[in-house]
Amino acid sequence: MKQIQFTKGCMNNCNYCYEQQKIIIYDPKIPEDKEIQILDMNFLNNPKAKEILRSLPKKKWEFICGVDFRLLNQELCNLMKKKGFIKIR
Repeated sequence: MKQIQFTKGCMNNCNYCYEQQKIIIYDPKIPEDKEIQILDMNFLNNPKAKEILRSLPKKKWEFICGVDFRLLNQELCNLMKKKGFIKIR
């Protein structure tokens, strides 16, 4: 299973978290593998999150640790389901 990262950092600045506040956005090449893990600490904090989700091919996707459920809505849930997300943590 391959791993990729679209962003590094998080704007929330939680007092218990070590993640930097500055957000760095990457443009990774999507591996050909059928199952891919996304390593972002807070994927939905990325201003291009919806655009990225729309561009992803249908595969078995998994977020390792990067979803702020406060930013999740029905449209994003439907999009993730359509693209094949199997785990959201």
